[in-house]
Amino acid sequence: MQTFNYHSHTYRCGHADLDMSDEDYVKEYIEKGFKQVAFTDHCPEKNEIDKAPQVRMPYSQKEEYLESIKQLKEKYAGQIEIKTGYEVEYLPGEEENIKELKDETDILVLGQHFIYKDRKNLEIVRTDDFTPEELLEYANYIEKAMALGIPDIVAHPDFFMRKRENHFGEVEEKVAHKICQAAREVSNSFRN
Repeated sequence: MQTFNYHSHTYRCGHADLDMSDEDYVKEYIEKGFKQVAFTDHCPEKNEIDKAPQVRMPYSQKEEYLESIKQLKEKYAGQIEIKTGYEVEYLPGEEENIKELKDETDILVLGQHFIYKDRKNLEIVRTDDFTPEELLEYANYIEKAMALGIPDIVAHPDFFMRKRENHFGEVEEKVAHKICQAAREVSNSFRN
């Protein structure tokens, strides 16, 4: 049985279980025999780019979130290892903000849900609506994030297929290969 989970959200993102506290999650993980957990809620954005409701914690909750996880680390030390983190999207021009989030936590998970449609106006397009060209750009974002050493883990790299249920064509295959090749290159760099 897997005894770790590095992709846990809290009520702050607006789409996790709104009735569970951070401590409720910890107690449940301990009860189920987990040894490690990382809270990686959808990151707060210093520059608000993702304006969709109920998808990420507001920036105003960042300090409270980090403090809550810190207290749980201390309270449950010896029972379970708890890490702080965020799930982030890579966006060109936001590298400093992402680095700040990485520096204040234990782990970053890359969960790429969108790309810029218009960077100047901070307009995004979500994976559900990607054209073939945008789909290739999505792969480039993931590739670039890994090359920059942003994520510790890439979550759901197949997220782009969510609304492409019965369509895995040439472009989708190319995207899958680009993501796998980027992961292979990062993995190989650790071995050398």
